Amino acid sequence: KTYTYHPTHMSPVATAATDTYLGYRYCILWRESHGCHMSTIPGVIVKFSPKAFAVLGAGAVLIAAAGCSSQSSSEGGANQNAASGGDYNLSAVAQPANKGQALLSAINSATKSIDIVIYQIGGPEIPPALAAAMKKGVKVRVMIDGGTTGNATKGQAFVTQMQAAIAAASADASLFTAHWSSDNFNLTHQKSVMIDAVDSNGTTLASGSMPSTASLLISTGNFIPNVTPPEPFYGARDFYVTTPDQDLINRASVIFTSDFSCAGRDVTNNPYPGQNVGPQDDPKLVWSNGSTGVWTTDQQNEYPAVTQGYPFGYPPPATESKTPTDQGNSFDTQLNLIKGAKQGDTVRVYNEEMASYEVTQALIAAATPVGTNTSAGTPGQGANVQVVMSFSSTNGKPSSTVTSLEKIATAGGTVTMFADQNNPAFKDVLYIHAKIITVTSSDGSSKGFVGSENFSDPSMQFNRELGISLDSSTDQEVLGVLNNTFDTDFKTTAMTTQLTPANPTNIPASWLTAAKGFTSPQAQPNNGMRVGAAVQGCGPITVSAKK
Repeated sequence: KTYTYHPTHMSPVATAATDTYLGYRYCILWRESHGCHMSTIPGVIVKFSPKAFAVLGAGAVLIAAAGCSSQSSSEGGANQNAASGGDYNLSAVAQPANKGQALLSAINSATKSIDIVIYQIGGPEIPPALAAAMKKGVKVRVMIDGGTTGNATKGQAFVTQMQAAIAAASADASLFTAHWSSDNFNLTHQKSVMIDAVDSNGTTLASGSMPSTASLLISTGNFIPNVTPPEPFYGARDFYVTTPDQDLINRASVIFTSDFSCAGRDVTNNPYPGQNVGPQDDPKLVWSNGSTGVWTTDQQNEYPAVTQGYPFGYPPPATESKTPTDQGNSFDTQLNLIKGAKQGDTVRVYNEEMASYEVTQALIAAATPVGTNTSAGTPGQGANVQVVMSFSSTNGKPSSTVTSLEKIATAGGTVTMFADQNNPAFKDVLYIHAKIITVTSSDGSSKGFVGSENFSDPSMQFNRELGISLDSSTDQEVLGVLNNTFDTDFKTTAMTTQLTPANPTNIPASWLTAAKGFTSPQAQPNNGMRVGAAVQGCGPITVSAKK
């Protein structure tokens, strides 16, 4: 079948009824043909290199996208040289081997504050650890996604767990605050922990003014069991990356404070006073920061009203704008990594979803031999594309994610697929939840990304997400952890299958039989649209008092 899409979106051609296109990018034709950055002025396309953004600064390029700062002025000015780069002293650990100890150690190290942004949180280990920190006088703030009914239930359960843990520890309950996440995003899918980053009023400390205990932990995984307990919160394949760099902590904390305060529809976080970067052009942090001007009734600098949310699917509503602005840098950062792979480079990819048409096409082009064009007419790059993911299905049939992986293998890539842990028939297999890209050249140098973002356009454009860019010139240790763990999983043969150019549809019959009558949660990844949110909007989480 051939599906026709709105002209301002992508125009993929589906070859089978299963090739349902989930999510879309705005202004794809412009971005594809001109390689441009969209300005905040309707209908205007402006070309700037990353260096130009750093040189010109926020005032020249992002006038219409200013936000409100929660920076502590008493603690000195914010970072003025965020784009200068340098060694960020990153470290990384793989889950489940680390058994969540990096997270628990970060909580235990806090002397002043713990600020958590999370999609889902729970389980028996984390509430007692937070309560023990509170017993030492540490203030704890947790911002939890409330965009779906399931997350609302999990969030309220966590607050109830915290109440019990606080009582058991005889800690001061006033030190704990939990909020539903900002209404400006479809979902808050970010997974991060900031330690000792704020003053006594909860205001972000300036870079260089934080205590030596300050740190930022960026996770690819949630802090809750991936499947029904007794699996621990760290049971899936995930990574934690930690840094003591106060520039990075400051930038992440300022945005946390803005989101936690339920900042209004015109607050885009790009950038804050005294800073020269924001989520659109941060040289290190990789942000999904939602999109503004989505509806014709919106101003260009306004996020969608929660009653409207973000548009999904086809046909697009008549009230959908043709000139929205992606406020983050996530999509371009990840896509450009893949597009930059050259002949002989090794591209390693972990992800939970393969629902972005452009990312899928980029991986197909990267895997296609040099001298050959893809079916879309893109020249092949001749890279060694390797993917590790979990199988997902819909009532006995491979999901659209698996169909995309088969196309990547047909082009020349190799995919190791783990059996679906969500299916009770395979409950003992490792679940692949990590989201990374690394590109390693023949000389051993590497670039990469690790974070919370999935390969779906809503994740990269509509959600609040956080990741971090990597370069072997400064982040060799982290890249080593990612690549070594990946290589082990890629070679695993137990309860896995491998899709290759010679056999790109190598799905075991037993997997399809077990999938009959079962639909994987990841088979339709973009169902969680935040419209008329499951909770009463951004703000404090309340639970009924126990009788």
